[in-house]
Amino acid sequence: MDEADLRVRSEETTAALSGDGNKARAGQWVRTPKGWSGVLLQCPDFDDVLEWLELFAGTWPHRDEKIIGGPRSRSASTAMLPSSPGLMTYLLMSLPDLTQMSRSEREIGWHVDAGTTRYLAEQGLAWQHIVRGTNWMNRSDWEVETVGLDHTEAIAEAAQEYGPVRLLSIRDSLAQRKFELRPPGNACAYSGPDADWRTTLDRHRDILTWTPPRTQYGCVRHSHFGGGPSGQSWPHIYESDLRYHRPLIDTYVPDASGLQVLTDAHLERANDLTDWDITPLTGGRHLVATRDVEGWFRPPAGPDWGPGSAMRPAPENEALVAKARADFGEMILTPQVIKDHNPWPNWPK
Repeated sequence: MDEADLRVRSEETTAALSGDGNKARAGQWVRTPKGWSGVLLQCPDFDDVLEWLELFAGTWPHRDEKIIGGPRSRSASTAMLPSSPGLMTYLLMSLPDLTQMSRSEREIGWHVDAGTTRYLAEQGLAWQHIVRGTNWMNRSDWEVETVGLDHTEAIAEAAQEYGPVRLLSIRDSLAQRKFELRPPGNACAYSGPDADWRTTLDRHRDILTWTPPRTQYGCVRHSHFGGGPSGQSWPHIYESDLRYHRPLIDTYVPDASGLQVLTDAHLERANDLTDWDITPLTGGRHLVATRDVEGWFRPPAGPDWGPGSAMRPAPENEALVAKARADFGEMILTPQVIKDHNPWPNWPK
């Protein structure tokens, strides 16, 4: 029994449901320590759940095995989050024209094409997996421990249909990784300080080059395991400004960073990048890297570096960051740019 077989049996079960409005269906099949697990959806009535489970059980070839249905549940994995600093890579994927969508559609849905979504799921699953680690697949309202690397389809399905999906792999207080897909088309990958910081940086540099033509913007920053994009370290805007004005990222960036993927349009706005190494990628993208790698990416010193300072763009080197922001110049997004080029001029006022 594998994921493909379970999907076929699930689809056949849904097709065989009675014609009284029962639309229950199962998806997100993943292998767990207790066997395969899926999520049953579109069944507001308990009778719908029972009917689906009974029909599904009838397709099962192994009569000595159990099929168990139960409510979704959380696990204690969130209690294992570290206080150690690490690196986070952010990828903002290329999207269709959001200005042609309704407000509710563009804010809630995942808008990356199916092929790219599956590729990100496959790459992210392999990247975050730690040998001898405990692995989890998490949605905001559902979490399950996973085994193996054969649930790419489940990850892609969760991103496309159900919202944010997060993969966690934890071995100890240092060896920890996270990969997340979040609407409308963001991917982020965290790794803890379980290796030399240069090795960790190489891990994250590779992510930036997964799929340049489909990447709208990407960067690597210091972060904390539970951290996400935060406006506290950005010079002019908050995370919500970026989220609600996403089309502007075609030509602007939220801040300077020591390692970024930028487009031709981004580079046209730069002030002076003569002190930066620029490597052409495919699709009009470029890897823009600092020459002061240690200044940007050596971990911050001190035991108290934790969640409260999780998103500083560099380890306490204010002059380095100020110089970078001056180099990137008008490429950096500001409130005035948002006001002058608001993608939705009629909202908000």
